[in-house]
Formats: sequence, C-alpha cells, structure tokens
Amino acid sequence: MQNGRKERDQIVVRVPSRLTDLIDQYLERDAYMDTSELVRNVLRERIREDAPELYRGIFREGNEDGRSGD
Repeated sequence: MQNGRKERDQIVVRVPSRLTDLIDQYLERDAYMDTSELVRNVLRERIREDAPELYRGIFREGNEDGRSGD
C-alpha cells in the first residue's frame, strides 16, 4: 500500500468498438463511475460464480478492492 491506497496492476484489453459503445451506454444508465469499476465488478462476479473457492481464498484475507461485503 502506498499513501493509504492499495496498489493495482494494470491490464490492457482491446475490445471491438461496438462493445465500447455498449459499455458507454450502460455506464450512462447505471451507477458505475467508470469503465474500470465496471470491468472489476464483472470480473469479480464471474470468478465468484465460476470459481467460488478461488474467490473466497483471495478475499478472505482482506477486502482487496476496498468494497464492503465482498
């Protein structure tokens, strides 16, 4: 942790422009602040559903992403 903030790795993903348009439209109508928050939540949910034992192992030690209840 630096300056009270958790360090994060950066992942670069290329997506088709139609998907980018869809994401932008979704962000306009939902409560997500930005694309990064949306992607983190989608990945978290997918792992929680597909590999709950891995998810519990990571988030048991502390709330890695700063959100409560995960």
